[in-house]
Amino acid sequence: MLFGNFAESKRTEVDGPDGTTEWLVELPDAPPQAMRKLFEIMHCRFVPFEQGKIRILYDLITMADCYDSVEILRPLSHVWVDGLRRLNVRELSATTLLAHAWVYYSLGQRADYEQTGTVLVLDSVPADFTKTAHLTALPPMLLDNVRALRLQLLGKLLEPLYNATTVLLEGNASPLGICVWKGTRYSSDNSIEQEKVDCEQRLLGLLVRELHRLRLWPRPDVADVDVAPRVLYNAMRRLAQPRKHMASDNHRNCVLELEPGNLANTGDDHNGLKGLEAFRYIASAKEVEFMARFTKK
Repeated sequence: MLFGNFAESKRTEVDGPDGTTEWLVELPDAPPQAMRKLFEIMHCRFVPFEQGKIRILYDLITMADCYDSVEILRPLSHVWVDGLRRLNVRELSATTLLAHAWVYYSLGQRADYEQTGTVLVLDSVPADFTKTAHLTALPPMLLDNVRALRLQLLGKLLEPLYNATTVLLEGNASPLGICVWKGTRYSSDNSIEQEKVDCEQRLLGLLVRELHRLRLWPRPDVADVDVAPRVLYNAMRRLAQPRKHMASDNHRNCVLELEPGNLANTGDDHNGLKGLEAFRYIASAKEVEFMARFTKK
C-alpha cells in the first residue's frame, strides 16, 4: 500500500505533536471495520469476527483485492468458507448471494462459486439485479452469465407450457388423446368422447389459470418474465401430477405432458439427473483461471 503503485504511496507529511513530521495516509472511502481487520491480519493479529457477517468479510476481501494482498488471507480462508457453507443458500437474498459469490471467487473456491451461481440462476428475478449498487466488487462475468443462463432456462421451461396451450386451444369437438379415461361398461361411445373433450377443456382452463397467476398469460417476451425458473418449474410439476381431492376418480390421472427435456447447460445429463436438478452454473475458463491463482501454492 505504502510502497506500491497506489495513491497512498505518495507521501503527505504533516506536523506531529512532538514537532516531527508524520506520514499521513487518508482512506476516506475504505470501510473502517474491514480496513481494521486487514491491518490486523497484515500484522499477524488474527482476531476472529462473528461468522455470518458477510458484509465485513465482503469488504475485507474487496480491500485486500484493491491493495493486491488477497494472498495474505490464505491462512484464514478455510475458516470463513466453512462459516458460509453452514448457511442455507436458499434462504439468502440475491444481493447476499452475490456477496458470497465474490468471496468464493476471490478465495478460489470453485465448487462453492458454481453452487452460488446455480442458485442465482434458479431463484432470481430481474428486480434482484437492480439492488447491487452497494456491491462495489463482483466477479466480472457473473451477472451477465446469470442473466443469460436464466433467460435460456426460462425459454426451455416455457416451450412445453405454450406448446400444450396451443394444442388444447386448437382442439375441436374430438378428443386430442390427452384424457386417459376409458369410460364404463355403461358408457356410450358418444358420451365417452364428449367426456374426454370436457376433460381436456378443464385441463386447458387449469393451464391458462396457472399461466395467468404467474403473469405469463398473455404470453410475454422471455426477457420480460419476472418469475424465477424454480418457481416456474414447480408449477409445471404440479400441473403434470395426478390431481387429488376430485369428486370422481375418473379423470384423476388425466394430466398434461410438460417434460421440458434436458435442462443441463453443458450438453449432458449430469450423471442421469433429471429436471431442474440437472442444471448447473459452470464457471468459464477465465473464471477458473482467476480462481486458480489463489489456490496455487
